[in-house]
Amino acid sequence: MRTILILLGLVTVSYRPVWSQPNLPDTDYAVFTATLNYLSVCVDPGKAHRRGERLLIRTVTRPQDKHAFRFNFGKDQEKLAFLLEPASTFYTEPGWVAFLSSVDSAKFVSYSVQRPLNLACRKTELWTTQQDDVYFGSTAGEGHWGLWKKYPDYGGIVSLSSVVYATDATKAVCYCSIVSDPKAGSGHLVFLERQNRQWVVVGNAILWIA
Repeated sequence: MRTILILLGLVTVSYRPVWSQPNLPDTDYAVFTATLNYLSVCVDPGKAHRRGERLLIRTVTRPQDKHAFRFNFGKDQEKLAFLLEPASTFYTEPGWVAFLSSVDSAKFVSYSVQRPLNLACRKTELWTTQQDDVYFGSTAGEGHWGLWKKYPDYGGIVSLSSVVYATDATKAVCYCSIVSDPKAGSGHLVFLERQNRQWVVVGNAILWIA
C-alpha cells in the first residue's frame, strides 16, 4: 500500500500544468516596429512631443476579444471604409479581399514578447503582467499617474496582438493599442505589405479612441 501511495504522489506532481506562452516569431518584431513607427508619426511637427517618449510593451500578445479588439474579417470588410484613417481603398484589391476573408480570429494567439523594439523616435521597454499588477491590480496604487512619476518620458502602455500573414507572406495584419491615461488611448487594426524587403503600413483602422 505504501508503494502505491508513493507512486501516485509522483504521478500527481509530474502532471502539473505549466502556464506559459511560446516565444514570439522573429518576423513579428519587424511588423511591430513598422506599426509603432507609423503610429508615432514623429515626422509630423504637431506630434513632435512624442519624440523620445517611452513606450511600455506588454510581454504577452493579446488575443481578439469583445472589449477592444473586435473585427469580423469575413463579414466586416465594408466597415473599413469608415474606420480607415486616412481613407484608403487597398482592402478592395483582390489580393487583400482574399487574405482578409481567410483571417480567423483564433489565429491571434498569445505569445511571449522577449525583447523591446528599436523605434525611430521613441524608446521602448518590456512591461510584464507582474508590473501591471503593481500599478493596476486590485490592490494597485497610482495607475498611469504613478507611471508618469516613475517615467518623466512616459508615453503609454502598448498592447499588441500576434501577426497574421497571407499565405504568400506579402501581407499582414495585427492589432495595436496605446494607452497613457484612462481618457487618452486608441486601438488600431494595422494592415501592412512587404515592399522591397520591408514591412510598410498601407492601412490604419481605428477601432476605438478615448
